Amino acid sequence: MRALFACLFLAFCGLSQAAIKTQEIPYHSPDGTRFIGYYAYDDSQQGPRSGVVVVQKAADERSWTDMQALFKKLPHRPPRGPQLPGQRHQGRRLPGYPPALQPGKMPGMNLIPTLPACCTPLDDQWPLPDALPDTVLLGTHFDASRLASNDFQLSAIEPPASIQRSVAKRQAEFLAGRFCARAALQRLDGLDCIPPIGEDRAPVWPAHISGSITHSTGRAAAIVARKEHWRGLGMDLENLLNAERAERLAGEILIPAEMRRMAAAPREQLALWVTLTFSVKESLFKALYPIVQQRFYFEHAEVLEWTASGQVRLRLLTDLSSEWRSGSELDAQFALQDGQLLSLVSIRA
Repeated sequence: MRALFACLFLAFCGLSQAAIKTQEIPYHSPDGTRFIGYYAYDDSQQGPRSGVVVVQKAADERSWTDMQALFKKLPHRPPRGPQLPGQRHQGRRLPGYPPALQPGKMPGMNLIPTLPACCTPLDDQWPLPDALPDTVLLGTHFDASRLASNDFQLSAIEPPASIQRSVAKRQAEFLAGRFCARAALQRLDGLDCIPPIGEDRAPVWPAHISGSITHSTGRAAAIVARKEHWRGLGMDLENLLNAERAERLAGEILIPAEMRRMAAAPREQLALWVTLTFSVKESLFKALYPIVQQRFYFEHAEVLEWTASGQVRLRLLTDLSSEWRSGSELDAQFALQDGQLLSLVSIRA
């Protein structure tokens, strides 16, 4: 294929004395789509020269889906070798072209992030009742039994020591969550950033970003936004409790007022009540803690009401800052899918 492409480029440019060289450009997009690209250029020219890029959708397919336009006047700076397409192209971002080859970004030929073997391609379908503008939410399903020994390396994600020492399940959920977070940051702001674990065990986001990562059995997700739009984001995913366990844990999670409301509801809603209360309070903590920098617990918030359509109203029961005092109310939302409950608390700028 590379030789054929070089011949086509030679014929296209009409360069009878050209020294045509090609370079393979592998790429995996954040959603898991595999690309293989070929860049051909005339190495005999010492000044500005032409080049052509062709991108094939998948390395193991023969269907050609995109041909990038002819790149002209790509600067050549011997002896460092040719610049690749996208390194400089009038300073413009090329729509629809793999981010690794966008202007100002030299593609890393051996460090291109690959979808982990344990993860499904990223899903950007909004899973909750109300979509938030100016946010990016990406999710994936993962299978710890399919975690490969080189998944972290191929995904270009460095596991901290605590993760390296952990079991496969913990490694897989960490990898899946960080893979979602990096892809979301790339899509939102063009950032190539993997949030590290902070001293408080929470992800450390770039200063201008608010975000949240969550994972539960076989599923992970991340949401990000610029703080100019959303000051706080908290997202939590939980397996729906069974009735027996919900009844056992209710007294630890629900405050007396919540227990009274639950007692008045149909018994078949018991598991949902307890799981929902736990999850939205976790999301509340994730959204507020980066703002107030003060820990609080289940007894410091109250679920006032919720609807079957996925709307929740919360109230703080303690002072966390001069802005966030006891009595402050917030909205949340949730959705059920495949035996799991996903909740989200969002605080506007």
